[in-house]
Amino acid sequence: QEIFLKYGVPKERVHTAQRVMSYTNLDYGVAVHLQDNSTVYGDILVGADGIWSRVRHQMYNLPANEVGPNFATKHAKYSGYTCYTGTCFHTPDDIDDVAYKVFLGQQQYLGCTDCGYGWQHWWAFLSDPPGGTDNTNTKHALERLKDEFQSWSPEIHDLFDATKPEVVK
Repeated sequence: QEIFLKYGVPKERVHTAQRVMSYTNLDYGVAVHLQDNSTVYGDILVGADGIWSRVRHQMYNLPANEVGPNFATKHAKYSGYTCYTGTCFHTPDDIDDVAYKVFLGQQQYLGCTDCGYGWQHWWAFLSDPPGGTDNTNTKHALERLKDEFQSWSPEIHDLFDATKPEVVK
């Protein structure tokens, strides 16, 4: 929300600390019904209300009383990808020009972003069949990533080389 305020969205248009209970699509936009029984109106609704998103729940017509961790396995759908993430102390050569990068490939991709003060955060998606379990420890996870991205940009390997195996999740 801070970025909206920083770039000129009026404070009265940014709502924080309010749980979205539901929304109604209108001919001219959307009405958003909040936990305090108020309703706000807008052109669009950005469903960034968290992992147990009521916006997503309503969008997919899921039962309103089936929100939260007790229903995660009932409503979750496997995407076909395993995500690994890490943070490392690394300053790319082009840091003054590029703060966010995405490397795309067939059935895998990697993204990274500048966290400031010399730190980079990265995430990698690998195509994996459903039903599997990731029983690799973090050392083996980093080795798997190095192997899977073996022929990719040296920039990716600079990130992996700067990453401590124990921070890979």
